[in-house]
Parts: sequence; structure tokens; C-alpha cells
Amino acid sequence: MYVPQPGCALVDRGQAAFGPGFAASTLRDELERSYWPDLMAAAHDLQYPSDAAHLTSRLRRQARTLSIEPSPVEALPDTRHAYIVCTDDYAVPPDWQRWVAREELGVEPIELDSGHSPMLTRTSELPEILHRLATPDAR
Repeated sequence: MYVPQPGCALVDRGQAAFGPGFAASTLRDELERSYWPDLMAAAHDLQYPSDAAHLTSRLRRQARTLSIEPSPVEALPDTRHAYIVCTDDYAVPPDWQRWVAREELGVEPIELDSGHSPMLTRTSELPEILHRLATPDAR
């Protein structure tokens, strides 16, 4: 996951924020939205399990705005922060995720043995972590 960096666009994060070769098979339409014309390539890039690959047909084209325009956030909110690192993420390198957790959010990352789509591969563990994070007394 990308944490907004006040005044900076996602592309300003540099190559370290992106998995090598991730989304190389995406195209842009006439509105500059990215999409995968090959749904099996999308399943690969997003690390969908084979029994969920059909879900790529539900993906929508993504506007480029969030990637190229500076974040309007002036500062991160003064709230509790947490960061779940997907340890086998192909899209967002895990070492970069750990760096963001520690350096930008000031938290020790929670490690989850997963690729980029833990909602499809860690269907028990992810909700348990989210529940724990949402329940202050359970931390």
C-alpha cells in the first residue's frame, strides 16, 4: 500500500516503490487510464490465486491522476498508524513497505506471508489482523 506523501505524486517515490516489471503488460486508453488487456497477466501481476483468476474480469480501469498529481494531503493525520507488509508482494517491494512503515509512519510493520492480494490468499489471517487493529483493547 502506498502512504500519501504530502505534496508528492506516487511517481515521485522513485523506482524503489514499484516491483520490477510489475504491470508491464498494462496499456492506457484514450483517457490515460491503465488496464490489463490480458486478464491472465493481471492475475499474475496482482498475485491472484488460480481459483480466483476469474475475478480479474471485474477490474476497472485506473485513472492516472493519483500517480502523477501531487497529493493534496498537507500532513498525515495525527492518529494511530499501522502497516501490513505483504512479504511476497510483486507489485510493491516488501523492503520498501517496511521502510515506509518505520520511517514515514513510525511503526513496526505487521508481516503477512502473502503476495499483493491477501484478501484472496489469506482470508482468515487478514481479517484477524484488521479486527485486532480496529479493536484498541485487543492490540
